[in-house]
Amino acid sequence: MTQQDSSPASNTSTFRLICLATDVPEGMKAGLIPARCALGHLPDFARIWGYIAPLYRPAAVVCAPDVQRDTWANSTAVPLVQQDALKDRSYGQWHGLALRDVPPQELVRFVQEPDYAPKGAESMRAFHARIGAWVEGAALHGRVLLVARPAVVRALAVHALGGDCSLANRLDAEPKSLSVLTRHAGLWRVRQYGVTLPEL
Repeated sequence: MTQQDSSPASNTSTFRLICLATDVPEGMKAGLIPARCALGHLPDFARIWGYIAPLYRPAAVVCAPDVQRDTWANSTAVPLVQQDALKDRSYGQWHGLALRDVPPQELVRFVQEPDYAPKGAESMRAFHARIGAWVEGAALHGRVLLVARPAVVRALAVHALGGDCSLANRLDAEPKSLSVLTRHAGLWRVRQYGVTLPEL
């Protein structure tokens, strides 16, 4: 896979970013912090694409590197491009740990303090800055489907709303949900957020 052109889109162009949140990595719902190699899953992507394609007509798919795509990379007839900047937040030395093994006060700081990060991890502010820099700098045109883990979709919505990264703690992005962001003349709008996909 090749990297997408990173030159900024014209402020006068209009594009629609259809954000598809994957399922969270295995073990996360049971209280495990994802390992570095953990992947978000979309085992039924072919059926999901069958719903999205006629409704939104995306001309391209951009994909985070930490989602499993070996079962669906050939499900679409449009270009599929991996974007490394769309990976989930780094947990540093906490990767693979159970939440119960993390000192509670440290976990509270990680969730609530924008500039706190354990060794080797990303702060909330740094994570949101990375996602915001990507979406402002990427050459996005027309209709693009973005596939990433829920935290990334949440960060994109916060950026579109112009909010501080702490706003992410007040938003949910359910696994296998759709959000739609648009930009025209340099202005963002959240057209829909966290809409659960119908049973397919």
